[in-house]
Amino acid sequence: GDYALLENALLAVFCKTPEGYRNEFQSARISAEDTYKQFVIRLGRLLDFWTESCEVVKTYKGFRAYVLMDEFLSSLSPDLRMYVKEKNVSTLKEIIDWAMAYKTYGK
Repeated sequence: GDYALLENALLAVFCKTPEGYRNEFQSARISAEDTYKQFVIRLGRLLDFWTESCEVVKTYKGFRAYVLMDEFLSSLSPDLRMYVKEKNVSTLKEIIDWAMAYKTYGK
């Protein structure tokens, strides 16, 4: 209800969205104050936040599918990526199908 709306609004303000978590994970670097162990723990937390925010199925197959979808979307042109994301796709097959349709027929 209202709590979920408030939580989502606050998370969005602080860039705690799937894209924000993804960027945090991918741009994380070890600092002078970090031990290697601390850095790996922080990376693990960032990965967990990212995958949980995307509701990734917690199996190897689910994680693999998510990483492939994310990387495939990242490789598309900005226009095509936006077009595909607007279709609210949830599988790699759907992403590929919409990308092919875009390429074949245009918007």
